[in-house]
Amino acid sequence: MFCCADKNNIMSSIPYVKLSNGVKQPKVGLGTFMLTDKSVVKNAVFTALDNGYRLIDTATMYDNEEQLGEVLDDYFATKKLRRSEVFITSKLLYYHMTPEWTEKMIKESLKKLKTAYLDMYMIHLPFSFKCDKAGQPQLKNKKPIHDTTPIIDTWRVLEKYYKTGVFRAIGIANFNKSQLQYIWNEATVKPHCLQVESHIFWPNREIIDYAKCLGLTVTTYGNLGSQVQPEIKLMDVDVVRKLAEKYRKTAAQILLIHQIELGYCIIPKSQNPTRIKENINGIDFELSPGDVKKLDKIKDRIKFYRFEDGIGHPEYPWPLMQVQSNL
Repeated sequence: MFCCADKNNIMSSIPYVKLSNGVKQPKVGLGTFMLTDKSVVKNAVFTALDNGYRLIDTATMYDNEEQLGEVLDDYFATKKLRRSEVFITSKLLYYHMTPEWTEKMIKESLKKLKTAYLDMYMIHLPFSFKCDKAGQPQLKNKKPIHDTTPIIDTWRVLEKYYKTGVFRAIGIANFNKSQLQYIWNEATVKPHCLQVESHIFWPNREIIDYAKCLGLTVTTYGNLGSQVQPEIKLMDVDVVRKLAEKYRKTAAQILLIHQIELGYCIIPKSQNPTRIKENINGIDFELSPGDVKKLDKIKDRIKFYRFEDGIGHPEYPWPLMQVQSNL
């Protein structure tokens, strides 16, 4: 469901989706993966919020919650926006997934982000590793030791914080279909959102279609490619370049609007002020059905974010053959 808020809503000019519990999530947000320097974070966040973004996506894994908390505190001090007008998402680190560590990490995220609540909190990955008393990964032969905590036990902690109002919504990221199905069947509070990688080389339709069938909102990342594999340039794909010329848009805008037209929320990451603006201000157009099909028909397949330290874990969500490039 793609909506526009009424004039009295705090996000009146921001396109949003309604989650299954009625909470409104902005359709476009700022991804912050690999943004750790405070000056860079400040420039990106201030630029984004000044130009209409109302969602900031982070995670304990990104190692920037503290910087974001300070920057957002500074921004709210300007009185341009209130905390209630910015949707903040964070995610649980995958070696802190016992119930005890989950509780600790939730409190730590709230403290670092300088907020009494989070709009969305997610389990970042469906597999987990053991950690020591200091919270550092336990290793054996230089490899992390698998943890066997049932994922539903972790989910119960998220449910607890949702029921007490600390989380306005809860979700999962990077799960496969069977893992989502398990959580769905066992949960008291069903997931509100699924966050997964999706782009022209990795449509990820099986899990996305299943999630949408269950009524979850889908947020996708990696739409423009990845700094993890910078040699693979989605924006240089011939079909994308031709559509950019046709619509007089940037290649990035073509890739982003494609995701939006598929019904997904997006969280493009950038630290470049011009691109941050383009990523939200330049996607006010529609691709023709035929042009959407051209992008959908691209056959190349590659997954950018493989979380390779999880390979071999019984809950690693992707068959190895699926995460290998066939380019």
